[in-house]
Amino acid sequence: MSEVLPGLGGCQWEPESGRDTIPVDVWWAAGDVASRRAGEKGGRMTIQLAIFVFLAIAGQTDTPPTASRTTTAQATEKPVPVLISNLISDLSSTDSQVRESSTVALMEMGPECYGPLREAFTSTRLYDVRRRIRQVALELYLTEHLGPPKAFLGISHRGTPVMEASDGRVPPWATALYVTDVFKSSSAQRAGLQSGDLVLALNGKPGTLEYQAIEFTRWIGDQAPGTRCEVMVIRGGKGHKLVPDPRGQFNPKSLAPAKFEAVDHARDGRVPPGVGGILLKSVKGIPVELNVQDGDLILALDEEAIPAEGTEQRFGDWLEGKWKGRGMSRQAPIRLGGAQLQRPPQQAGDHTVQTAHLLRGGEGIDLTVALGRWPTYLSDQAQGAPRAANPGQREHVIETFGSWWRETFDPKGLFSERADLDPRWRLGPGLQAH
Repeated sequence: MSEVLPGLGGCQWEPESGRDTIPVDVWWAAGDVASRRAGEKGGRMTIQLAIFVFLAIAGQTDTPPTASRTTTAQATEKPVPVLISNLISDLSSTDSQVRESSTVALMEMGPECYGPLREAFTSTRLYDVRRRIRQVALELYLTEHLGPPKAFLGISHRGTPVMEASDGRVPPWATALYVTDVFKSSSAQRAGLQSGDLVLALNGKPGTLEYQAIEFTRWIGDQAPGTRCEVMVIRGGKGHKLVPDPRGQFNPKSLAPAKFEAVDHARDGRVPPGVGGILLKSVKGIPVELNVQDGDLILALDEEAIPAEGTEQRFGDWLEGKWKGRGMSRQAPIRLGGAQLQRPPQQAGDHTVQTAHLLRGGEGIDLTVALGRWPTYLSDQAQGAPRAANPGQREHVIETFGSWWRETFDPKGLFSERADLDPRWRLGPGLQAH
């Protein structure tokens, strides 16, 4: 599996002493759990998008979305001990998403959970409940000693930034992340990201040849759970590139008959933030051999981005030969989305060719993603969600947790019992997988 994008964060909580409140992000998660429990009783599951909605990076706000306000208010009516008790009870739910949501909500609560968790660990014989209690205790312990975990977005990608040569939808000046998979119950899934999406920009900053899209993952990995970010994706569509061919069918003037409109990201979501685009409204009069269609969107001229200011002027100057970009080298292989294109003939003293890069169809989507913790099924493999602390310090703290766990939670070694003693630890006919 290729590199995993973490999430973003900024979860703030009060010191242990004198604390009698729970951060708003925890109430949101708890409110989601409550809605799921109500859905279980009615035979239907209600999935709230606000499950892990936390604080914002820019323009931070403590006010949850309007859609979440009713559920949140209902959750805050319950005293903290009652809420903890309900969350622990939900660890044995027949619904896998309720178990996951409750586990993460408990991880956000704080050390006040230790007592109720210890009682539940001793009283239950369900292996999966004991496993989740141990995972919650580990996360709380690591947070106390190392700070909050790295955030998690919840996608996998190809591990390297995608460029025009491998996906023709990417302009030649840009780079992107190609989403190969979306993790179940992750922030990405809740926000609506899908396999096949191209992530072109994060927080209004597009990936370029200089600032490559792989930097999105590094930025995310430096955050803590709770940060909100803006993700711009292209979904669907097809790239189309105009380059001179041996028949000489294309040059900038061949597009002069087109009726067009200068657009930016606000007017056409397919245009990356900070740059401009040319939307071809009518291509009547353009040579049919160019295969240009009404609605095609030009995102690059001579391999360069079109400025957001003066977009129409730039296009006009390009058509008339008053402006020329760096162009494409005649020596470089001409590829678009992995397909080899015919190289134009080289003339003496002419080392580059003029080009236009178009996007046909597709949609640009802006997603606000409130990022959370690593899923417990990944944390299990890594012994707790990754932290920013150096590896040596982390390993030392995990070693001390082992001793603390045996002394505080499990002096009888209950967790060492084989899982097959618990008939419900695996998903079976009586449990629902989602």
